[in-house]
Amino acid sequence: MEEIGEGAYGIVFKGVNNSAYSSESKIPPNRKLPTVVAVKVVQMANLSGGSESKRAILAKLRKECNVLIKFDKHPNIVKYYGFLEDKEKSEASIFMEFIPAGTLQSMYRSYGPLDELLVKRVTR
Repeated sequence: MEEIGEGAYGIVFKGVNNSAYSSESKIPPNRKLPTVVAVKVVQMANLSGGSESKRAILAKLRKECNVLIKFDKHPNIVKYYGFLEDKEKSEASIFMEFIPAGTLQSMYRSYGPLDELLVKRVTR
């Protein structure tokens, strides 16, 4: 997977959905995934604090997923496909829609100040 970003709790990757080709897929079966997805991966072992704070972070991730579910049909919010907690690897993953253009922040970093019409188009 290709790393495309980093957040407070983990790293976001651009991933390819191979579940159609594998009988051992760990991708959540609750939704059909497109070919390319964004996967936020949180390595629980790398987080500071004890098991209590790690449980709190897992609760925050689940809350984030619940918020994304509520806005599933909203045209300006990335689509949520599923949540996977892998206790063996001590990591949690959130599967979301991959947006090829990236964020406004990444566009600004790459290209400098953005034209107002472009910002309006991207955020509509």
